Order: sequence, then structure tokens, then C-alpha cells
Amino acid sequence: MEQIVADEERAEAVVTKMESAQKSIDGFVKKGGDLTKSWRKIDADHDSGRGELEPMLREADEYRSAALQAFADSIVEVREQVTAEEWEALHQGTQDGH
Repeated sequence: MEQIVADEERAEAVVTKMESAQKSIDGFVKKGGDLTKSWRKIDADHDSGRGELEPMLREADEYRSAALQAFADSIVEVREQVTAEEWEALHQGTQDGH
């Protein structure tokens, strides 16, 4: 990160925010897996209906919205810490898989 963001303090802040964004993504993926398991369990019961699915659907929607908002907040906070040139270099690094 120091190679992209010259100022050490800003580089540390960027790393912290990027880690926060990654945690949001990781949590979203894990929760999605948990919700898929719940869906399959409910779906396997022939007698289950929309009433059994609705609470899980609401939970999934609320969690998705919160996770995406947290991710977006992290991205905005990173942008506030870097110059346009640094942002471009960071963005290029994510495209290259770094």
C-alpha cells in the first residue's frame, strides 16, 4: 500500500477501510450460505408455504441492504483518503487481482 499511497498515515487508513470492506463482503457471502441452507430446509418440506419463506426473505433482504451499504461506505471512505491518481492505482490493482 505504501507504494501506492505515499503518506504512511493515509496508507494505514486505506488498509483499514479496505479490510472493513472485505469483511463486509465475507460476511455477506457467509450469511448468504446460511440463508441458502435455511431456504433448502424450508423448501424440502412439502407442507411449507410462503408464510414460512417470508421471514427468511425479509431477513435476507435486510442483511443484503446493510452489507452493501457498509461496503459502499468503506469505498467512499477510502476515496476520501486518497488522491485521484492513488485511487486509479488502487483500482487498477484490484482489477489485476492484487
